[in-house]
Amino acid sequence: DQGVIRLTLQKQGRFAALGLADLLAPAAAVSVAEETPEGFRVRLAGGGRFAAWCAARPAAVRVGKKDVPFSWDPATRLLLADVPAASGRTPDVLVADSPRRGPRN
Repeated sequence: DQGVIRLTLQKQGRFAALGLADLLAPAAAVSVAEETPEGFRVRLAGGGRFAAWCAARPAAVRVGKKDVPFSWDPATRLLLADVPAASGRTPDVLVADSPRRGPRN
């Protein structure tokens, strides 16, 4: 499932998806934003530099099932992660506030 960003920091105003930072209208790239049992899922219209506001530093950011590097600034609480474009699909990313359990893919 490579079309969704999953984030666990939405609870009680702890997360806000800003969108793809390098677009003229970043938020327009967010087509789905919903809380799931695993966290918060955001589906983007394409790949690029994803930006979100997170009250706390996430433990991980995942695109599909792969961890991707990210930065989080404690002063601004800005999260940035490069989301690769998936051919024919929208990117699927998870920003998790707890470490992955089980083997890594």
